[in-house]
Amino acid sequence: MSADMWGIEWDTGKIFEIDKDNAKLTLLMESTELRFAGDLVYRPADKKLYTFITGVDPALYQIDPVAKTLTKVAVIDTKGAFLYEGAMALSSDGKNAYCTHQGEATQQNGFLLDVTTGKFTNMLINKNPTDINGWTVLDAVENLIGIDRELKATVKYSPDNGSVTKLKDIGFDIGETGGFTTWKSSKHYMATGGPAGIFKGSNSLYTVANDGTATVVGAFDATTIKGFGFSGIAAVPEPSTMAAFGLGAALLARRRIGRRK
Repeated sequence: MSADMWGIEWDTGKIFEIDKDNAKLTLLMESTELRFAGDLVYRPADKKLYTFITGVDPALYQIDPVAKTLTKVAVIDTKGAFLYEGAMALSSDGKNAYCTHQGEATQQNGFLLDVTTGKFTNMLINKNPTDINGWTVLDAVENLIGIDRELKATVKYSPDNGSVTKLKDIGFDIGETGGFTTWKSSKHYMATGGPAGIFKGSNSLYTVANDGTATVVGAFDATTIKGFGFSGIAAVPEPSTMAAFGLGAALLARRRIGRRK
């Protein structure tokens, strides 16, 4: 099985390889430091994964997918805001990530997180209550597509004005956690929460079209994922293709710089 998607389990800190074709799982690594991770993203610029830890001691971590090692990048200074599970998507600058959630359950907001330094900046979400369990970049202007437990739907979020727009109602249980990622810029994947908690999820993997329509791929092994389930998933190139992936990102960045001249 190719290492094409990784998922991080909320309550254990375990990281699994997820087969995007059938939702089969293989344990890759685990660390108690990764418990209560908000989400998971892959950064082409350095070929590393990043996650933020929620709760009273928020921190930013880097994961090397080849060596399977963990590095604490920074303690996140939230200026007193409380971070909890939500979403994380890397912006086109390759440095800042759009994240949720921070604040109170009745007034939730997002935040920008610099994955190189851990710098925290407030980001507006103009709809409450909302509970976005995962999102990924949807288009060239960096609208995001994700899943919202409160709305029971896939949604589109605009970082420019903080608006949240319902795309499609979901006919299955989303759960308290979840994840969203894009595979090779062409197909979105979504993981729903597990069987634990007040709001139980379908504990499954789905593909999601740009219009928000979700199609089930398969259920995660219920004897393996028994708690709250995945709080983040990320598409990860195979080691043999990472160099080409990084080169493509560099060329794209160079082309954008050229256009600004």
